[in-house]
This record gives sequence, C-alpha cells and structure tokens, in this order.
Amino acid sequence: DFSMAKPNSNAPDAIAVMQATISMRDNSLSSPIPAGSGSILVYLQARQPAPDTDFAKEKDQLGAIEGENSRTLAFVEWLRGEREAAGIRVLAP
Repeated sequence: DFSMAKPNSNAPDAIAVMQATISMRDNSLSSPIPAGSGSILVYLQARQPAPDTDFAKEKDQLGAIEGENSRTLAFVEWLRGEREAAGIRVLAP
C-alpha cells in the first residue's frame, strides 16, 4: 500500500509508484514504469479522501504548491509557443 499522505519511502521504487498514480483513475493499471530491476506496473484500486483535519493543516501548503505548479506549467507552455513561433526546434540527445 502507498499513500501520498504517509509515503512508504523504504519500499523499492516508492517515488515512481506514487508519481504513476497522479494521473490514474480508480481501478486502473499503469503503463510499464522503469524500475531498478526491470519494470513495474501500478494498479490503483481507489483513492481515499484525506480526513478533514489533515486537509485543514495542509491547506496553505497545498495552495502554495498548486500555485507554483500552475506558474511553472504556464511558463513551459509560453516557452513552447514562443519556440514554435520562432521556428526553434529542440533536438533530443
């Protein structure tokens, strides 16, 4: 079992498992995720809502993180558009 609220960071590939669940829906299986010994699949059975007391304690911090993520995403999208408009291509190594 994994939880963003109580991460099991001692488990192998715990961060990769938790990151995989961010965009998953309940009762879904992830694509293969590279892991130390090969690949892993993550099955998300269900998301459990956070208790109201936990949310109240973390609300300000979550708001700050969401704001930073929104600014970063807006910048990345702006940069992509400007590169496209200028005809600049970024070549992958």
